[in-house]
Amino acid sequence: MEGTKGATTVLNIIEYPKSLKWVTKVIYPDKKDLDKAIQLMRKLLQIGKPVSAIDVIIGSICINREFELLTKDKDFVHIKKVEPRFKLRLKT
Repeated sequence: MEGTKGATTVLNIIEYPKSLKWVTKVIYPDKKDLDKAIQLMRKLLQIGKPVSAIDVIIGSICINREFELLTKDKDFVHIKKVEPRFKLRLKT
């Protein structure tokens, strides 16, 4: 997530514990993030493009904090389709 260099979510740490070597800050979702994730998933289901719960929560964290997400994961493009405020940069 850009804006907080070296930051990642606790969800990424759970999936990839080795990433702790490179992280300077771990961001934990709060109730506002989880509420936003529910809204996003509803919209994604309406367009027939659900993504993993972890990706939706990561997207909601970025939206709520106005972070830009730098990722190779193209599933996040679907979140951008339903939430224009989501700042996404796909790494090639």
